[in-house]
Amino acid sequence: MAEPSQERSQQREVVGAEHSGKWIAWNAEGLAIIASEDSYQAAAATCEAKGIHQPIFEYVPPTDAGFVGGL
Repeated sequence: MAEPSQERSQQREVVGAEHSGKWIAWNAEGLAIIASEDSYQAAAATCEAKGIHQPIFEYVPPTDAGFVGGL
């Protein structure tokens, strides 16, 4: 079993409201946000400028976006 401090360090970062409506880039492990920009291209450029290769991109819907659908 892993030590408690190791388990905490392996948890994914929480996506806060400040990222609402933005493209975020995660590190290669998918645990830490390394960029948050208004467009995919800007997020990719930020990663490239930081020398980060193979980030994982994700769009965060606006917090006022509704859900349409059902179970």
